[in-house]
Order: sequence, then structure tokens, then C-alpha cells
Amino acid sequence: MTVTSKFVSDASVQEQSNITKSGAISTVRPIAEQQDADPSVHAVSSKILDIIFEYALNKFSDSKQRLEAGRPKFLSVVGKFVATSTRVEMCLPAFPFKSANKAYKVFGILPDKAEEIALDRLNTMCIRIGEIYPPGAQCTIISDGVVYNDLLSIPDRETWAYGQALRQLASDKGFRHISFSRIRDLVDIPLPAKLHEIAYVANATNFRRALLNRFGKDDIDIDKEIEKDPDTKMTYLGYRRFLESDLKHIFPVGNGRTANAYRRDVRYLAKQMLIRGYAFAAAVKHGFPDHLRLSIHQSTGKQKVSICLLNTKTGFTTPWHCCVALTATGEWTSAPKGEYLKDPNMKVIHEDGRPSYFQEIVGISEPGQKAQTETSEVNGSESRSDAPHAESQETATSSLTEADIERVAALAKFMLSTDFKKNDGILKSGHPGMDKVLDWKPNELSTVVWLKELISAVARDTGGYNEKVVGVTY
Repeated sequence: MTVTSKFVSDASVQEQSNITKSGAISTVRPIAEQQDADPSVHAVSSKILDIIFEYALNKFSDSKQRLEAGRPKFLSVVGKFVATSTRVEMCLPAFPFKSANKAYKVFGILPDKAEEIALDRLNTMCIRIGEIYPPGAQCTIISDGVVYNDLLSIPDRETWAYGQALRQLASDKGFRHISFSRIRDLVDIPLPAKLHEIAYVANATNFRRALLNRFGKDDIDIDKEIEKDPDTKMTYLGYRRFLESDLKHIFPVGNGRTANAYRRDVRYLAKQMLIRGYAFAAAVKHGFPDHLRLSIHQSTGKQKVSICLLNTKTGFTTPWHCCVALTATGEWTSAPKGEYLKDPNMKVIHEDGRPSYFQEIVGISEPGQKAQTETSEVNGSESRSDAPHAESQETATSSLTEADIERVAALAKFMLSTDFKKNDGILKSGHPGMDKVLDWKPNELSTVVWLKELISAVARDTGGYNEKVVGVTY
């Protein structure tokens, strides 16, 4: 049975139906193969695909080659829309819930600036397609949160709250090229006409059961799938890595649980996620058969386009696994919350009464004064969204903390010692802030800033989190 694909959202976030339960013809009509070969159709389709590829996952040396390997298939999908002058429809299983590791990776359970940037990026991609192809484009987000949340000890209520807040965010920011699916779009289970929190929570288990009953494979050997299928193996390795970091505070090592046992159990959970993922992928293919399939995971590029949601220089590309920060140069970066908290120049910026992102504060004034810093709009130079973004202001004090004072006193004592004068290891450390410390002139740099640079140069943990790997792996 063909299921209804109705996009349920709030306010200006569009609702659209492409497949009916009665089996009515979808908006994309079957066309003859010779129409796909039409030169004009091919040319437009190729331009559309070029735009989509600009937003693809680009963290690996062979990323472009992988995309080009799938170009013929992707052109065929896009070409069907172009040949019938209909809107290009894409679907992206993503945005499940915030990481279970609230202590180190994310602020809380609700979307923040990271999700806003990611949604804006998808919306901008669709806008750009519309500039060269009048019917435009739409990206449907299919949240997979309820598929996996119980495996990660995420309550159904948190999954609901995240999804609702995400819809509201898209509506408030005017991301009109973003749509959202509901669980009724994937499986046929009795649900109220309008889904509310209690009904959602009451039916979450029913959904998972129906999903596995309808689309699961009882005889699947997941170990063999991992061994023989490159896409499955890459997803599995990604699951293992992010689960190990996500669950370490929920299932801590100790009290009878060894580190080896923890890693063994993480591997088991990753395989359970894969088994459900196979069923979920089949449900998505059944419910959205004509859509261009996008993915947040690294892949071979043969079946889906791997998309980068956070176009930063680090490896963290999925907003529910990290936080974002606005640097002094206006560039957005992404990393776990705990890494930003180590940086004394990073200030938490609140929006709607809760932490949203970090901002780098530089040029701090003398003690007793306050420096006003105005946050940049999330769109930046890349964004071309339909709705303006509100600007916000935050105040940062410039005085040293008690901890800073203690560290400065200890540093001063050390710098006067014979050991410091005999050991030039710090001077040769190559720390980016050391030049400012050594070249200090009273008329060029305030005492407070100099002390901050000194603290940063000597005491900052430079281990960091700079490894370039796919964001989902954490």
C-alpha cells in the first residue's frame, strides 16, 4: 500500500502531499526514457545537480569523485522533475534529537543556532535552484529520532520537543523551502488527525514495532552486511564512534563495567541501529519514491548525495552533535561545547532565554568597563534566506576572574624563577598567542589583554579537537 506523504509543519512551513493512500498519481509523472535524453532537460538538470553538489559533504579527499560516480543516477532523478516542469523534491533523513552527551557536546535538548545554520543552508540551496529553475526546489526533512531514540536512552518526549521546536524555528525564520514529514508518512498506524505530544509518546513504540514489521528483515545478518556493503560499513563505523562519546555519561565505566565491555556494548548498539536503519531506509524509499535522496553520512555516492549541514573547517557537520561559535572574523566554527568552554575568549550567547551559540570576544577593555558586542546574523555571506534575522546584543565584562588572578600570580612567580630563565621551552612552543606576550608594549596592548594572552599562551590545553572527521562520528 502506498502511504500518504503529508508534510506536517507550523505556520509558513509548507504542507504538501505527494503520494496518496489511495494510490493517486504523484506530482512527478512517469516519463519515457527518451525525454530524459532531451538536451535542454539534461543541461538544466546538470546545473541543478551542480548546485546541490556545492552543499555536499566535502571532508574527504575523494568526496568529489564519489559524487561524480553517482551523477548519472542523480541526473535521472532530477531530470524527471525538469522534464515535467515540476518542483525538484529532495528528502533528508536527519535532525533526530540532541546528543545524549549534554555534559560535553551540546547545550540541551532543543535546537539552537547550529540547527538554524543547518536549516538555513538547506533553504538557501533550494533558493539557488529556484534562481535557475522557476519551479524551484523543496527539501523534506524526515526525522529519524523516533526510530533510534530508545536505543540511546533519549525519552520520546525529548524527541517530540526537539522536532516541534525545529518546525517552529523553520517557520519563524521563514525557511519556506523546508518541509517536515511525520511518522504517519512512513507507516500506516492509527493516529489522531492532529498529532500532539501525548499521542506521539503513546504511539512511539507502536511506530517502531510497525516499522520493523512492515519493512524489517527477520533474516538479516548485519555482520555480513557490514562486511560486504561499503555504505553500511561506513555508517556502522560512524555509529560506533559517536555512540562511544554520546553514552559514556549514561553508561559510565566502573561499578562492574570495564572499558572493553563498554566498547563491546557500543558495537552491539551500533548494529541494532543499523538493523533499524535498514527498515527505515526501506520505509523512506517506499514513502518518497521520486525524491532525490540526501544523506548526512559519508557514502559511496551511488545511491544518495551526502550533504554537509555545517560548512565549517572542522569535522563536526551535524548540528545535534555539537555547538557553533562565531569568531572575531565573522566565521562560523563547530565543535563540542566542552572545547569552546576551554577557551576564555568564547562567550555563551543566549537566544529565547537559553544558550544558543558561542561568540569570540576580542579587544576586551580595562577592568570596570563593559564592551558591547553585536552578534552577526546567522545567514552570513552565503545565506540568502527569505526572512530577515533579528540581531541581538550581549554584554561582556573585561575584569579578570579570581581563577585568572591566581593563575597570573603563579605565572608571575614562575617567570621570576631561575627555572624559567634557564628553560626556553615555552618561548619555542609555537603557541599563536606567545608573540603577543613577548612583543607587549604598554601603548599598544592593555594590561588586562596582555595578561589574558599570557594565560592563554601558557595554560591553554592545545590538544583540542582538531581532527577532521565526519561530524556524525562524534
